[in-house]
Amino acid sequence: MSDEQQCVEDNRRAHARLSLRDDPEQPLVLACDGIPARLIKPHWFRDKVLGLGSLKDVSVGGCGLISAAPIEMDTQVQLEIGELLLPCRVVRKSPVQGALHFYGLSWEEMEKTQLLALYSAISRLKSKRDGR
Repeated sequence: MSDEQQCVEDNRRAHARLSLRDDPEQPLVLACDGIPARLIKPHWFRDKVLGLGSLKDVSVGGCGLISAAPIEMDTQVQLEIGELLLPCRVVRKSPVQGALHFYGLSWEEMEKTQLLALYSAISRLKSKRDGR
């Protein structure tokens, strides 16, 4: 991909993304890296765990993850990363392979302190994953 193509792709995003992948060039279908997360559907009686996912990138505006959980566009979910529970909405859904989909999630509410806690949790989980 040329520098010009990369610049055009980067300009379509409102916020710069931090990749959590070891090799961002590797196709998503083969990507076993990322940060583990749980997708939860909030409910007044009891929250429902929709499934597990692998967080692939994160930004001030949201995140991207791969999951086999069947989630419809514009669904409000909570993303559990470590001890954090973050409300978000599904704004993008792309098939990867079989039941796997790449989901783009937009944070519903994100204060600066929550964002710092998120980056800290990601750093801890990434270190644990890498055996440091």
